[in-house]
Amino acid sequence: MRSLLCVATMLGALSTALPLQAQQYELVPVHRLYHPQSGDHLYTNSGNEVLFALGNGFQDEGTPFFVEPARRPGFVPLYRHFDGHGHIYSAGRQIGGLKAEGIVGYVGTRQARSTVPLYEWYSPGVDQHLYTTDANGEGAPGFRYVGVVGYVYPAQ
Repeated sequence: MRSLLCVATMLGALSTALPLQAQQYELVPVHRLYHPQSGDHLYTNSGNEVLFALGNGFQDEGTPFFVEPARRPGFVPLYRHFDGHGHIYSAGRQIGGLKAEGIVGYVGTRQARSTVPLYEWYSPGVDQHLYTTDANGEGAPGFRYVGVVGYVYPAQ
């Protein structure tokens, strides 16, 4: 009984540490990492991949948004691809000719309650993509607006 109480106390402490939206919708946090030499932004839902990337020159830029953990009506896969020097993400479809690296999570096809647009920005100067919930592209110099990839839950 005492160990059951201890586990319940630990779970209670964990649930209060999570953002409200993550508790309510059981969302998946997406981590963003940046490689200063290549300019690549890597988005992942894997803690192990974060650790691997940090050990290979990437810098942690936090958790900018959350995604759904599984397909449901109105949500499609957010695919990750690699083009040889950077990562590219697409919603609902794979991009031919690029190395497919799997699904990060599921994004909305339309804006729903509590979701915000995930904007894609591209810099032809460094041939890199940036994905952000900031409509101004975080003021990143040299990046041009491409469009909305899908709809995600913002980090608060």
